[in-house]
Amino acid sequence: MLWRTACLLSAALTLGGCATVIKPSDLARPASPTCIQVPAGVVAHEVRGLLDVKWTTQLAPGPYIAEREDAQGTFYRAPPGGVEVFAPEFADKQPAGLIPRFYDGGIWLPRDLAAPAKFYTYFSTADAVVKPALPDATCDVAVLVPDPQAQGVSAVSFATGGAIGGATGAVVGRSMNNQSSLSYGQAAGAGVVGGAIGGLIVASLINMDVGKINLMPLTKDPAFQAMLDQFKGSVVQLKPAPAPVPAAQ
Repeated sequence: MLWRTACLLSAALTLGGCATVIKPSDLARPASPTCIQVPAGVVAHEVRGLLDVKWTTQLAPGPYIAEREDAQGTFYRAPPGGVEVFAPEFADKQPAGLIPRFYDGGIWLPRDLAAPAKFYTYFSTADAVVKPALPDATCDVAVLVPDPQAQGVSAVSFATGGAIGGATGAVVGRSMNNQSSLSYGQAAGAGVVGGAIGGLIVASLINMDVGKINLMPLTKDPAFQAMLDQFKGSVVQLKPAPAPVPAAQ
């Protein structure tokens, strides 16, 4: 069991070893937020690492809201816990310290339409809280809900039947409103790292990256890459929420 844990840990670190690590605070908030609608079935099957471990990456369906941008492109945030990365061989095993399965993250789309899209995760030492988008939460009915005290987008809700859906909006709004450098559920497992690897120095180094964005390298699955690239042509501009109707006198 210890050998299997060590092998999976090695493979997990290799999976993210070529990722570009970015501090969210170094990225700008989008001046004009947009949305992409991701269907079910966006899945990658790859073999990575020195141990040739088979990995599956699955992106949750739902609206992905533009949360950050750099000079080259835009980061579209999935519903909470919407990026699942796991090795099928170990799918029925309990998570081993440093190796979460569910991440916050999403899809990065380049401004240059000839460049490839990528997926990203927030560095984590524990599973993110998973909150799937509700069926009626789509880009077509997404609206911005302004907050005078917020910097950038404060919340996104979904207008269904002429009303703003409170619970539906909270699914993505909660993901967008996190003012901390940590994503949901990401700090909880940090204390496990020292015991799993055997060194407080290692634990402290890992903790320095908790909450940072890992922009992943190009996928080795051409079908998955094609699915990511298709979203470059399906960006929807978000509309402001309708003004409240004055009460009758």
